[in-house]
Amino acid sequence: MSNIKDEIILRIKEALVKDVGRAIARIDPKDMKLLGLESGDIIMIEGKRSTPVKILPCYPEDREKQIIQIDGISRENAQSGIDEKVRVTKTTYRQAVKIKLKPETKSGSLFKSNDAKYIGSLINGLPVKTGDKVRANLFGSRSVNYTVTDTNPAGVVLIQPNTSFQLETTKVDGESETHSGDDRAPAKIPRNFRTPGGTTTQRSFSLWPSRNRKNTYRESCGARNRCLLYQYLRP
Repeated sequence: MSNIKDEIILRIKEALVKDVGRAIARIDPKDMKLLGLESGDIIMIEGKRSTPVKILPCYPEDREKQIIQIDGISRENAQSGIDEKVRVTKTTYRQAVKIKLKPETKSGSLFKSNDAKYIGSLINGLPVKTGDKVRANLFGSRSVNYTVTDTNPAGVVLIQPNTSFQLETTKVDGESETHSGDDRAPAKIPRNFRTPGGTTTQRSFSLWPSRNRKNTYRESCGARNRCLLYQYLRP
């Protein structure tokens, strides 16, 4: 006869510093056994709201206490605080195909299309569902929080290297726009742009980067100036 339970109730405690931002929960190995869990499994923490996290065993000094250690982001996602009780259950998940993110800070809205893949690489391996917040730790101590506004497929998903991302950014006028990791905006050359060779173009035109064809110029300005323009404008 199996002694595995469907759910257990645990009290929230602060996460270890090294677990912050990684959507990790640590519990007593005995509690893991009660739920039929192994390290790395995905569980659902249910407070006022439910959120998925990865499970790991806690260290010996934190055992026999019926606690669960999660960071501030997971507590916010579960809408629960320190010393509050939450329901813990094992859950199923699927691999994330596509995820849409919205920055929680103005600095996060500065990221454009090419940065979507970079941000995705920083949160690779996290379990999420729509409405969850995630944190991307950038260089140094800088970080940006994002809200997951949509997932494909729906439900609990696990971010993987092949997951594609869309970033919702906000323009100066307050309107929102979306950038995906596969989008590349054209590089515009302003009217009367003067090249390093000293020649001024007659009208404005655009460079259209594409993975399937070479950069095409909508205006001819001589082989030498085309080379100089490309060198001047390339990232």
